[in-house]
Amino acid sequence: MYRARQRERRGLSPVVGTTLLVAIVVVLVSLSAVLIFGATDTKPPAPEASLQLEPLEGSDDYVLRMHSGERIDGDQLRIQGIATPDVLAGSELTAGRSVRVDPSRETVRVVWSEDAADGVTYTLQTFDVDPGTGRSPLSNGGFPDGALFTGRDGDVIQITGDGGTVSTLLDAGTVEGLGSRGEDVSGDGNAELPFVTSNGNVNVVDEDGDVITVADSSSIPGNVAQQKTRLAVTSWQGSPPAVFFVNQNHDTIYRATPSGSPTVVATPGDGAQSIVGTGDIDGDGTDELVFGDASQTLRYLEPGGSVRTTGVSTGSNNGIGTGTLADFDGDGQTHVAVVDGGNDILLVDDGGGETVTSGDVSGTSAPQAKKAPTAAADVDGDDRPELVYVGNANGDLKYLDDIGGTIEIEFLRNRDGDKIDGSGETGVS
Repeated sequence: MYRARQRERRGLSPVVGTTLLVAIVVVLVSLSAVLIFGATDTKPPAPEASLQLEPLEGSDDYVLRMHSGERIDGDQLRIQGIATPDVLAGSELTAGRSVRVDPSRETVRVVWSEDAADGVTYTLQTFDVDPGTGRSPLSNGGFPDGALFTGRDGDVIQITGDGGTVSTLLDAGTVEGLGSRGEDVSGDGNAELPFVTSNGNVNVVDEDGDVITVADSSSIPGNVAQQKTRLAVTSWQGSPPAVFFVNQNHDTIYRATPSGSPTVVATPGDGAQSIVGTGDIDGDGTDELVFGDASQTLRYLEPGGSVRTTGVSTGSNNGIGTGTLADFDGDGQTHVAVVDGGNDILLVDDGGGETVTSGDVSGTSAPQAKKAPTAAADVDGDDRPELVYVGNANGDLKYLDDIGGTIEIEFLRNRDGDKIDGSGETGVS
């Protein structure tokens, strides 16, 4: 009997075991669903708001008005593309309230974030500013704020920031190298962009596409450098605003204006191939003239005439990886953004270069750039310069946002949301 009863119990055990297993699986699945979907639901949705941006009659300002929607904490809002993005800080945006704003871009975005520390933002509404009624102010006497430039088939292409217009500033077919836009060289009150042509002319162009020649190969011994070079519009040591450039032998730095012959600035012992510009790269309170030497090592000329090295070499292929001077992270120190021989981006000062690595960015991969000039510009209207470069994989223009925090790598896009081609020869300026 004992054995028989034992066999009966064994016969029931598979049924009981299966039942228990099913129960355990059901419990685990339910618990997983709660954990997964519960975690997903913890992120609050963006608030709903109906907003309108209208020009203020008799003024260059606009009025942002909230017609309806939820009450929004002003500390969670930034209005990109205006002179004071945090204009609502310390207040609330509620239905019926309006605030006066001063647009500085063609596109104005109202951006909300639950927590500024997590970097997640939502665009509540986007507006296009009509320059014919209100104002899309122009900085530096002409070019739109945040404007960038690149080469394409020998022409100069202008890009008015992320989400802006892309247009041909200069239809020349002969542009070989560009430089950073800067002060008024010609004396007409407008900022100008320097460039060099295939026949060795050093020119500047303003926002209307008007071109003035400041030097050519006949005005210096030898020829003007045309390829794998960079120019700059700047002033230094009391000189008037001028275009700084180098010769084809890569041994002399010149400056030139429309009103006179080119002047020799320096003949560095290690030569010169590209001009970055002027800025306080060593933090001593005075500006230095920063340039790439004949071996593409980044150096700077002190006001007293001595030349010092950063110890950083830039890369070179169809273009040259010298970049631009800016305080990218807001710490008060000027850096040069360059591209090295491994297509990495470095921020350089007098103590050397710091590579932007995968640990600095949101994502798993470090930025890779073509060996071509980079630029600094406020392309997203947040009043901080972004680092813009030509992507190495496909030549699209990209930018690094929030340098000094967790860096976001973004594509630069046109008004239709399409990616924008950059030049591996001229880079971006």
